[in-house]
Amino acid sequence: MLELGRLLTGVGLLLLLIAAQATGIAAQAAEIRVMTWNIEGGDVSPGVIAERVERALAEVGPVEVLVLQELVDQEQVEAAAAAGGFAHWAMSDFSPPVRITGAWHKSLEVAILSRLPIEAVAEWDTTGPRRDGDRYPPRTSARVRPAESLRLTLNTGDPPPARGFLRADLANGWRLYGVHWKSSRGQDCTAEDRESARVREIQAAGLAADAADALDQGRTLMIAGDFNIQAPGRVLRVGTDPHQDCAPTAGICQGICGPGGRDGYDDSIALLLGIDSSARLLSDALDSTYVLRRFPGGAIDHILVAGPQAAGFSTATTPPATGKRWNGADHRPVLTRWNDDR
Repeated sequence: MLELGRLLTGVGLLLLLIAAQATGIAAQAAEIRVMTWNIEGGDVSPGVIAERVERALAEVGPVEVLVLQELVDQEQVEAAAAAGGFAHWAMSDFSPPVRITGAWHKSLEVAILSRLPIEAVAEWDTTGPRRDGDRYPPRTSARVRPAESLRLTLNTGDPPPARGFLRADLANGWRLYGVHWKSSRGQDCTAEDRESARVREIQAAGLAADAADALDQGRTLMIAGDFNIQAPGRVLRVGTDPHQDCAPTAGICQGICGPGGRDGYDDSIALLLGIDSSARLLSDALDSTYVLRRFPGGAIDHILVAGPQAAGFSTATTPPATGKRWNGADHRPVLTRWNDDR
């Protein structure tokens, strides 16, 4: 009887342990943290990338999904994944490698790293000698099946942008887009800045066209990365109405157009917010994320969500920075968390 009692006690403890583990897994699954970061890795080694990721996660805490911008080769992505403990990753191929372009700023890529399994990867790559992109395919980790190259038809009358988007479908049903949009010097209303805005609008239009099918499928969407423009309503040059085509007088940005003269000429983010009534820009109230220079109007790095689970995401945050670097990079990250109790 004593032995039977010990056996039953042992079984009871085992069942309690299994129950505790199941509860922990369920609690972990109930909250998913996401971070996007321009890591400024164009001219640094994989070892430096690993160090930056380690230091960043030590400061902000663990995340389940990490979206990175300004990487140039697969070794950097592999180092970042190993440093952060991400089993799954995908890397874009918007541009030929540095050995072809001769300059890191002409070879910038984005990457999506995830603890959740990545079920499918696709890329909108408009560059190179082939219709569907150059001869270098997107790269993925061993557990991810080969990537798809997308062809999108846009009736804008403009040439396609040099950088499209990287797309990853996660095992929880989310579709995640990693982007790094056209940069801008921020000199309001100049011809150069208006042309940069037009490129961003085309990048947004291509993504919106692709996202429509995902929303029809009932997927929750997340668009994360360096948008290189502030949120609508934060500065006058940023448009709030994609149907209003602003053409300000050069050098004059006061009273641009639209109701009350408050609508700007860069409608890129407004185009994304129009993809669905559930769309939310989580980062719209953030302070500047580019720490080398404090742009008026706040963050240029963003997270935008849409779809059936969009309401479960928290307002985005960004950690404080001192000086002109955050853990080695010239951008601060943007973070959000999803909780199914929201």
